[in-house]
Amino acid sequence: MRRRRTLRTPVAASLVGCVFAASPAYTQQAQPTQQTPPTQQAPPTQQAAPTQQAQPTQQAQPAQQTPPTQQAQPPQQAQSPQPQPIPCAALASLALPDTTITLTEALPAGANPAPVGTLPAGICRVVGVSNPAINFEVWLPTNTWNGRLLGVGNRGTAGVINYAAMRRGLARGYSTASTDTGHASSTSYDSSWALGRPALVADFGYRGVHVTTVNAKLIARAFYGNPPAYSYFAGCSTGGRQALMQAQRYPADYDGIIAGAPANNWTRLYAGAHLWYALATLKDPESYIPAAKAALLGDAVTAACDALDGIVDGVLDDPRKCKFDPWVLACKAGQDPSTCYTQKQVKAITDIWTGVSNSRGDLIHRPLVPGGESGPRGWAAWVTGTTPFTGLHWLTGDGFFRYQVFENPNFNTFNFDFDADLDFALAKVGPILDATDSDLQPFKQRNGKLLMYHGWSDPAISPLNTIDYYESVISALQRQDQTRDEAAQDVREFVRLFMVPGMQHCNGGPGPNTFDMLAPLATWVEQSGPPEQIIASLVANDVVTRTRPLCPYPEVAVYRGSGSTDDAANFVCGVAPAQTAPTGNPPPQNTQPGNAPPQNAQPPEAPPQSAANQAPVWQPISTIEFVEGVPAIVSVRAFVLDPDSDPLVIMLASGALVPGLTWNPADYTIAYDGRALGASDDAPVVVTGLVFTADDGRP
Repeated sequence: MRRRRTLRTPVAASLVGCVFAASPAYTQQAQPTQQTPPTQQAPPTQQAAPTQQAQPTQQAQPAQQTPPTQQAQPPQQAQSPQPQPIPCAALASLALPDTTITLTEALPAGANPAPVGTLPAGICRVVGVSNPAINFEVWLPTNTWNGRLLGVGNRGTAGVINYAAMRRGLARGYSTASTDTGHASSTSYDSSWALGRPALVADFGYRGVHVTTVNAKLIARAFYGNPPAYSYFAGCSTGGRQALMQAQRYPADYDGIIAGAPANNWTRLYAGAHLWYALATLKDPESYIPAAKAALLGDAVTAACDALDGIVDGVLDDPRKCKFDPWVLACKAGQDPSTCYTQKQVKAITDIWTGVSNSRGDLIHRPLVPGGESGPRGWAAWVTGTTPFTGLHWLTGDGFFRYQVFENPNFNTFNFDFDADLDFALAKVGPILDATDSDLQPFKQRNGKLLMYHGWSDPAISPLNTIDYYESVISALQRQDQTRDEAAQDVREFVRLFMVPGMQHCNGGPGPNTFDMLAPLATWVEQSGPPEQIIASLVANDVVTRTRPLCPYPEVAVYRGSGSTDDAANFVCGVAPAQTAPTGNPPPQNTQPGNAPPQNAQPPEAPPQSAANQAPVWQPISTIEFVEGVPAIVSVRAFVLDPDSDPLVIMLASGALVPGLTWNPADYTIAYDGRALGASDDAPVVVTGLVFTADDGRP
């Protein structure tokens, strides 16, 4: 596959130009099975299971890959006599603060009874409970300990020990620890345990992981004779929130932390995302989108925006650049309803992509971005469900507000008030559950290192939220004598964010989503500098079909211009072209709930008397780009802002369209049918003179 040739054309303020670039040549792709995977790859041991689906405990690798245990391992400790473990049974009498050890047992490598399962190494298993009801387990390798501790995070509303993640850590020589955070959950979205038990909400919010970490270190010290030389924590989703909570509240607990797709802005996430997305499709039954039609949206988004990064590979490298207008999928008279959406369904899609604001105009939480709709782990799982009221956004949001916030099983979430009810929730549970403190100075002063990652195609938690938090850390640590670029460079010395194109929630999706962050984190903490790239793989039928470097934000993977685009060796990390920034102010990441509006929110004002006469404003844009041979539909509505949100009439004032390019005044789109036009670097096909005016009938 060759990169798309990017062309330019000058335009005026209200002029839209169309540019065609040469079609990528699929015949130049190397066969995936002939790739040699980069040596630093390893299975994604850092990823906690996503909320709706357990992460695979093992991912088969192609025959030519080096076995995972030989890949990119953390640095080895200096050789020294390893203390002999005491008998496992002796730990039963170990005295721990406010904690009772309920079971100690030595287990061999191989098959063991549930819930332990098949172990890669022999362990001393320690089971305990800390007051009031924080259940935890610590697994101590008897012969393979690498001298380190790995704490692993939970998913959803926790309530279970994460045995799968513990087994993955054990396979790499770590002593591992996990907790149910103080309660039992029937499902990953169950909140009923919180009814009338506020102390358990605090244990779930922050205390459970911390207490378990303290106990795990004491148990390891008693068993081995030495404490862990280094301690690490890894989690995704809820586990990502737990990871950031550790860095913020307990900076001494861990030397290195991995936070994937963090649900850190928890209260706002549950109101402005989980609940809002559900209400968009459920409040009016006619707005509901069947799961079978989720792919219709995903395929249209991919067709319209895949080529924007210069490579047609089924992945949106940065969905912020995608200006796809879902109204082009609205049903026309006589159209097969399976191939289009009703107007109410299209409005539901636009509501999800826009997000919800309070009466002051403050965005409550970043909305989803285009690109995560298709596949069983996309909208079919999160937004639509198999039937109404089975989508995970509804199940998580509804239960949270009924039980954790209002403690009323009969609370009607359809009547949720995004002013008063949200303020109540922020005041009640925000200080307990939200991990939004951007001042990581104490963690930095201890030489702590933080790796964050988020999939660009996440249908559960907006990737923009994680970018907002990363940017807020830069703002919090910027000195008065520094430029923002200087502050950002300082932050990169202990925090790195890696955005993952095409990855859905924690894993899965069309992009490379198998990667190892634990080994580079350990190397960063113990030996050398931060990772400048992390290699991700796409695995299909046990074969690596594509590799791609993940780059520290804001860098992106840039194609070198030759070689297979399925091989990471043909990419470098570099600065992306100018990005399209998300619209609106980001929701607050570090303000206390229930207080005055955030600093970046404007106080409510009376509308200006001349508001009804404000003219539509065209967004600055020089071109609309098409890729030759790739059919696409682009709506010019995406490039015009109407201050009054009135319906606009957009008219083609002048200009002629070339064959294959059609202007549709009914839905304000330019459609390209994919025919060959002979575009090349030396002879681009440029269409200019397409002048549009927006007229809503105002004086």
